[in-house]
Amino acid sequence: MDKSSITFDLPTLEDILSRKTLPPVCLYNFYIVMRDKLQLDHLLDFYLDVRHHEILWRRYAKTVLKKQTETIETPNLFEGLEQTLKTGGTPSMGGTIHSISGCGDAPISHYIDITKPVLPSTHHTPPSITTPSSLTSDDDSHNNSSYTMAPTFVDRHDLSASTQAIVQTYLIPGSPKSLEAVLPAALRQRVIDHYLNVDGTVRHDPMLFAEAKMASFLYMERWAYPTFMRMKVWGNVTERQQAYRLILGLVSLVVAFTVALSFIFLNVPQWGKRFWCMVPFWVGFYQCFVFLSKLDPILVLVFNISETTTFHFNRIAQPQVKHILRIRAIWFLLFSTLVAIILTVILSAITSTRF
Repeated sequence: MDKSSITFDLPTLEDILSRKTLPPVCLYNFYIVMRDKLQLDHLLDFYLDVRHHEILWRRYAKTVLKKQTETIETPNLFEGLEQTLKTGGTPSMGGTIHSISGCGDAPISHYIDITKPVLPSTHHTPPSITTPSSLTSDDDSHNNSSYTMAPTFVDRHDLSASTQAIVQTYLIPGSPKSLEAVLPAALRQRVIDHYLNVDGTVRHDPMLFAEAKMASFLYMERWAYPTFMRMKVWGNVTERQQAYRLILGLVSLVVAFTVALSFIFLNVPQWGKRFWCMVPFWVGFYQCFVFLSKLDPILVLVFNISETTTFHFNRIAQPQVKHILRIRAIWFLLFSTLVAIILTVILSAITSTRF
């Protein structure tokens, strides 16, 4: 297996966001990097909330279309709706969703009124908006096909509450998780204008957020995804752990050089006891290489783990990532050992000179 084939087999951003990957390139770790490293967790929250809104819309559309069997063949219409949402189809933002493949020339808005105002209900509990903060680090949780358990029965009030929460949380200027620094103002304003029409009607279909969702995906693919893959595919320690390893490595090298030079000046015979200096030399070089490469070979080869946050680990389960990390770990372990042996031999071969 050559290097190019390994690289092409790595998961895509869509695989990660759909929870089709395993640690360390899973959605949980991606959220940790977006939050702690890039400070873009609000953008990921928005993307996942829109995907959860699509789940609500599918369930609502399926419920409504089942009641229209006397008007149109429900399976064909729902199949077209599923295909449009899965392929990221972006209809005109002008008001209605145009015809869907398999549904003839009639628009889906002919069967589902997407602009019908929703009256407030005092007894209705809005659905919970999905956010990555509810994710867990359990390895098995990353294979779920949905982000949360959406309610079994979905009505117009669920869609209204979900749409309102997304708009008020991410798109309105000054909102708690405003995306003003990421999404263009014109794009955010366009979504708000189509959400609240001039005639008082409100749109709740997920195509309302299609353009903003695509923009957020492209932004993460351009700026967040490469950084995440470099951190998790080529390394297995966090930045704070790197700092700790650098301190430990420098201290070990100071101890090693102090002992080695002391043996020389104290007229300690060559080889023998001097060769024990290789231990602090190896520890020092090993820790310095961990700092430089962001990779701890022992954690990979012996324990098969990768660090998520400082001193918190999960097992390396993604096959391609495991293969890459093991190859790099073997090379760095051999290189650090070779450097320590060479320096130890040089210092052990120096003749003692005591005045």
